[in-house]
Amino acid sequence: MITRLTSVAACGLLALSATLAQAQIKVGIIVAATGPGASIGSPQKKAVAMLPNEVAGNKIEYIVMDDASDTNQSVKAARKLISDEKVDVLIGSSISAPSIALVDVAAELKVPLVSMAGSSRITNPMDDKRHWVFKTPFNESLAIDVTLKRAAAMGIKRLGVLTTSDAFGDTWTAEIEKLKGKYPVEIVAVERYAASDTTALAQASKVLNAKPDGILVAASGTAAALPHKTVRERGFTGPVFQTYAALAPEVYKLGGKDMDGTIAVTSAGFQPDQLDANDPIRKASALLIDKYEAIYGKGSFSSYVGNLWMASQLVDAAIPAALKTAKPGTPEFRAAIRDNIERVKDMVTQTGYVTMSATDHVGYDERATGVFEYRNNGWVKLK
Repeated sequence: MITRLTSVAACGLLALSATLAQAQIKVGIIVAATGPGASIGSPQKKAVAMLPNEVAGNKIEYIVMDDASDTNQSVKAARKLISDEKVDVLIGSSISAPSIALVDVAAELKVPLVSMAGSSRITNPMDDKRHWVFKTPFNESLAIDVTLKRAAAMGIKRLGVLTTSDAFGDTWTAEIEKLKGKYPVEIVAVERYAASDTTALAQASKVLNAKPDGILVAASGTAAALPHKTVRERGFTGPVFQTYAALAPEVYKLGGKDMDGTIAVTSAGFQPDQLDANDPIRKASALLIDKYEAIYGKGSFSSYVGNLWMASQLVDAAIPAALKTAKPGTPEFRAAIRDNIERVKDMVTQTGYVTMSATDHVGYDERATGVFEYRNNGWVKLK
């Protein structure tokens, strides 16, 4: 289904027609509004309503499609948006597997793509295909490094891993393997389950039989709750780590009290009120939350909204310079958008400071991360 947006309206997403003095810029957005990734993509779809409808004097039309968390549907949506709708840039998808599939489409049709998903395979290794691709969450390698560093500092010597058998899980297990030996934490078991599974008892039992001091659950969206609850129900009392892809409120509703004590590495601005009052990241994050909750109500904000918002920031930052060299709707304009996203320097986002380059299409360093613990239905930033 296609949703069009050319104006912000609190009552919903409205399609408006207008006679434009200048060429309209078209942004195609692909979200996982339904399916296993809905806890991530649904708030992102809602957040389109707060994106700017004009940049540098040019109107922007957002055309939104739901890929139902499915790789094939995501590819079909991208081709439709590019071939039929003539979009100048793509944002999407919400989750890793569809985003990885979109890399080929973006490269083939030479349209810049800004993914909202985490897998480092979306932008690495940098090659001719990924020349057209950027992403907004920081790479797993950074999150895993900080997670293992925290585990070591907590005295954890033996870590068990429960992860999904998908692109997200593939990347996490591969990156964990690369960091083996950097910290005094032994990976004693790695077990995988499908995101759609209704039980993870067998996998959890195998991990627990390895006698870990701590457990890492590497899964995206609500699929992260099942193994977490399972190990707690089987009597595990040690620390359980989650990833930045498992911070949706739905995950913690499913997990209930078993989620208390969860430790997760995510963006530094995840809980902006816990940063210094003058911290630019705090200000950027607070502004984003206020914008979203002004439309959908207090407490409605999801951290995944930030991935869409930053994607929009990158596109908006590229537009003024691109307009000086080409007209929207042309191959030259698409290329100019790509080139100028790559030139972004020290952009403040709700996650951290972003500096892109020809070899880095993510742009973060460790300043973008924070370690948080889930306590009494809320997150507390750890020192």
